[in-house]
Amino acid sequence: METYLLQNMCQVVTLLWMSGEVAENTKTIQEEVRMEKEKKKSKGKKALIIAGGIALTVAGFIVIPPLLDKYANKAYKSSLKKEEIDFDDMGPEIVPSKEKEEEESGD
Repeated sequence: METYLLQNMCQVVTLLWMSGEVAENTKTIQEEVRMEKEKKKSKGKKALIIAGGIALTVAGFIVIPPLLDKYANKAYKSSLKKEEIDFDDMGPEIVPSKEKEEEESGD
């Protein structure tokens, strides 16, 4: 009976010792998995930032210039329609100088 108890105690001690190792191994595995997930997230964030930069660059070089031309021309043409220019009354405007005014008033 004593040998049976001794064997059982040895098995219990072995199991407890192994459970401690298993627990430590489980913690290290969990930490490794967590670190891999964080690396994947950081790679994903970097990829999104790069993709966003590329999209903004494409928009800046391809999409925006034609839109600027189109709407700038519309704004310019609408401003011309508002104000009609009378070309018949155009000509140099003669403004009397101060010297001539003094000579005329002095006579």
